[in-house]
Amino acid sequence: MAALVWGSPAATAQSEEFERGHAAATVELIGALEEVAAWCTKKKLFASRAGLYRSILEFDDDHEQARRGLGYKRDREGAWVAPRKPRVPRDFDKRALEEFPSRRREVVAAFRNRVLELLAEHEEELDVARARSVRDQLLVLDPDDEVVRSGRGEVRRGEGWVLGETPRATERRGGFSPLARALLEGVPAPVAVQPNAREAAFGIEWTACLTGGGVRILGTCPPDELARVLRVLLAQRSFVNEILGLEAEFPSRFTAYALTGADQGRRFVEAHPDADESIRRFMDELVAGAVPGSHDVASWCDESANRLDSLARLGLQFLLGDAFGIDGDQGWAFEGFGLYITRELVGTRLTWFVKPSDYLLPEEDAALRRRLLQHETDWYVEAARILAGERPPKLVYTLGRSVNTLTTEDMLLSYVLAAYLLEARPKEAISILGRIGNGEVSTVVVEQVLGLDLAELGRRLRRWLDERIAEERAAED
Repeated sequence: MAALVWGSPAATAQSEEFERGHAAATVELIGALEEVAAWCTKKKLFASRAGLYRSILEFDDDHEQARRGLGYKRDREGAWVAPRKPRVPRDFDKRALEEFPSRRREVVAAFRNRVLELLAEHEEELDVARARSVRDQLLVLDPDDEVVRSGRGEVRRGEGWVLGETPRATERRGGFSPLARALLEGVPAPVAVQPNAREAAFGIEWTACLTGGGVRILGTCPPDELARVLRVLLAQRSFVNEILGLEAEFPSRFTAYALTGADQGRRFVEAHPDADESIRRFMDELVAGAVPGSHDVASWCDESANRLDSLARLGLQFLLGDAFGIDGDQGWAFEGFGLYITRELVGTRLTWFVKPSDYLLPEEDAALRRRLLQHETDWYVEAARILAGERPPKLVYTLGRSVNTLTTEDMLLSYVLAAYLLEARPKEAISILGRIGNGEVSTVVVEQVLGLDLAELGRRLRRWLDERIAEERAAED
């Protein structure tokens, strides 16, 4: 009899000791299950015996007695072949049937307790995936084992189990929208002032110049639009500080410019005192941007919604930079947190800094981009669909890219990861942002802070998405 041992032992004495102990416990388990199966045969509990055989096959896929007991036969090559018409076994001895659960529980408990002891002794030396597979194996024997489920980071919800992050995220994000509304409503009315000499030197006829909370805004759009942009920027600063426990600030003389078209954008950049020829050529390809060497941000989008969205993103760029040193080199954080927080304050996600997909055909990428720009599109559903596809983006690549090399799918994965961190693991989010902004490598930092390798985090993120989507659909029903 050969017991099946899941996973590959790590090349350390401690993990080898775990594997030896686990293999011995597995052999004992199978032997004990065989004894209970023999008792079931004697008592004519054939359905219960079939259940024991199925449990045995989870640990020894080639177990002769279990295979034959379930109606399998070997073909000419020696492979097991399932019966064409499986029999439906029955239990006949009612008194023995009442005794059966306690016999099985005794066998399962002995194995489970030994394995949990081994995990407690050696888990630090085990590969994360190996430890997960061991707990998965225990759940084959008892799907509702509370200790094992807790060890997997799960909590009971209703009749089932979900990741601990799922209810934490539900509770925390439930406060985000009310907080954003309160902060927007609480921003004091802006003060109208005259443009200073530097602003007047642009040669653009400003419709208004407003100031408040250490921020100035000028533009050629209606004054009420300028007031709304200023209100969003100030509320955004308070929102970031509130949800992350920060004291982030805009830089001194931070000024936003809201312009109503490409011609005005070109005039603004050409007249800007800090823009040399290379900066002018670079910004000529944009519709919004921060002027390098200054504390000025500008948007010259044609639509007011795009101007508001892009200026909010650009303001957040300065806040994340002040708090953590985050910039475009940490593309996933720049995009993910930027999009998430802008969505909470503005309600849109229109400003991206990403290139076309490396994974999709051009027409598929274009279709994805169109869907993501539609207000009614659920980005979490789109992310779940992509992660379940044949060629999903991998965190190891997404976390290593600058903002200018992120693909559309990378951007979507970054958004989902930022949501997961902000909603479910805010303390870890702060630690991660601080460390990567200080120059540490994102892939290393994320694994260390979350205590998960990237493959395991990817699986957990995908499950979290599925549970979030299911929860929201249930609420709609």
